Amino acid sequence: MIQVFGTEWFKKYNKLIVKLAKLPFIGERIFCIKKYGFKLDTKDIIEIKPNAVVEDCKLMWTKCVKVNGKWVAYDCTNSLHNRLIKKEYKEKLLPTRKQHIFVRNEFALRLQSVFYPIWITFHIWDIITRPIPQLNLGFDTLTVYPDASSGSDSVDGWVDRVGDESFSSIRTGAGTGSSPTSGGNGCFLQASLTSNQYIDLGRNIFTFKTSSLTSGATISAAVLSLYGNGKYDGLGSPALHVCATTPTAVNNLQNSDYGQFGSTSFANVTYANWANSYNDFTLSAGGISNINKSGVSCFGSMLSWDILNNTTGLTWGGSNTFTQIVCRFSDYGSNKPKLVVTYTVVVAPTVTTQSATNVAQTSCTGNGNITATGGANATRRGFCYKVGTSGDPTVADSTAYDDGDFSTGAYTKGITGLTAGTGYRVRAYAINSVGVGYGDTVQVTTKAGFIPQIIIM
Repeated sequence: MIQVFGTEWFKKYNKLIVKLAKLPFIGERIFCIKKYGFKLDTKDIIEIKPNAVVEDCKLMWTKCVKVNGKWVAYDCTNSLHNRLIKKEYKEKLLPTRKQHIFVRNEFALRLQSVFYPIWITFHIWDIITRPIPQLNLGFDTLTVYPDASSGSDSVDGWVDRVGDESFSSIRTGAGTGSSPTSGGNGCFLQASLTSNQYIDLGRNIFTFKTSSLTSGATISAAVLSLYGNGKYDGLGSPALHVCATTPTAVNNLQNSDYGQFGSTSFANVTYANWANSYNDFTLSAGGISNINKSGVSCFGSMLSWDILNNTTGLTWGGSNTFTQIVCRFSDYGSNKPKLVVTYTVVVAPTVTTQSATNVAQTSCTGNGNITATGGANATRRGFCYKVGTSGDPTVADSTAYDDGDFSTGAYTKGITGLTAGTGYRVRAYAINSVGVGYGDTVQVTTKAGFIPQIIIM
């Protein structure tokens, strides 16, 4: 399967994508090439990837060697090998390339945005065809929300520490309060009567049941969205960050969870951009890794002063002044926190077996074909076989295989060490990160060996 707007999809349709990018109006509208400083009116752009654009920049003299009738760049540090093929060298002008890489999948996101009606059609199709992996386009999404209150599969709410102490002490101390049933609250910091001391620091926890992804899912993107319900900047204007949490229970909150927050930010929204609507946190690679594909995913939110342990911009504003960034929780009833995960479902490869060829007394050639990778390239392909005329062999029986990185396509492999004049059951197989895919079993009978005849006179 090729994930729509994924790396393999961009490779397959690269020529068409590059042509679109070079069109004066369409290229600017879809890819915003000029915005990023790339040349739109030349032939320099030769490839566009989900997160990069490749330019042909210039020609340079390069040591080349002829391979299959074509001169290609040659790079070898083995002096003996260099001497042996010295006569095959030739200096030729070859193009060099420059690749501009973005932190996120910029061009994939652009295509997804512009072609949203097509994109959403892919999702609907994937839902319909999910029981039939061969028809699935590999572009599923999962949208999940925390459960209201506690005791179910997930939860959301706040935890805090109340005191009258320095920022450092209130940040690192033990939690004193928690609530899994609040309808709407947020992350907050409140000043005390004492100069430069604080009486309350609050953090939020959100857990999402994501086990339906299963271990076979490959996540390409994830967005955590919090619905804003106000903001107050009495002490300053910090950003709100999303991070990992490890609460004691995934379906309830307790005071000690205050100390179970990570220090790495997966995404943030600035105070100025916080709106009374859904605020999207596009998760980094670390945030995606924090998603539990077989259980419950736990995230937290913290003010930037808190998660970064940096009080830049924090001012003690006098008694009871505070800063708060408020979001709605599931108990509010609507506009719940949500996590949207874009993923592909990886299944075992689809394989077919063709008749064996070159059948001899002790060997034959197996012929197979990987017709679908299942969403992840195979790391092994080959043939399994056993003696007999019935039953299906498995990888637990005898095998002949190659290891590597294999996409779809036909392949062959010599099967040796057989016994002359014997029937064998043979079938093709391929293994990817999920499991083994088998083809049908074919019958092979090796040629009989020469039996000398003894004539008694």
